[in-house]
Amino acid sequence: MAGITKFITIMLACLMAVLPSCSNKQESAGFDRIFERLSRAKSYNEIRQCYTSGTIAAIEDAVSQGALSEKDKLSILPRFNNTTKWEEIQKKADGSRGMVRIRYSDHPSQNMIGFTMDFRMKREDGSWRIDLEDEMRAAVQGRRSGNPADYIRHVKNKY
Repeated sequence: MAGITKFITIMLACLMAVLPSCSNKQESAGFDRIFERLSRAKSYNEIRQCYTSGTIAAIEDAVSQGALSEKDKLSILPRFNNTTKWEEIQKKADGSRGMVRIRYSDHPSQNMIGFTMDFRMKREDGSWRIDLEDEMRAAVQGRRSGNPADYIRHVKNKY
């Protein structure tokens, strides 16, 4: 009986040592999946699932205030397609917030190849999503200062 107790204790200690590394792999895999989902997405409804609710609300506010047209709301978001290739350079997660840095290795726009970009991430509804709410809200603020189109072009060109 003492041997079984000792065996169970050793197994539990091993599991406790291994479990934190397993959860880190799952967490980082969540970052990977979001870009893969974006590369397969075909419609605004599919793409919007990869962004935070605050990001989408900011885009809808920009549309309702006339700073962005209904048809352009898809083009303002960074988008990946089947010809876009990237590599993750760095990623960090702390609770429900994170950051991933990617470098484009192939992209439909030649000038994007080699470009490095940081994406703020936020966990919502159990999934990691890209958080661009601040950038979108700043675009709406640009509208109020009389220069919305230039600011939106600036945000769009950034991605």
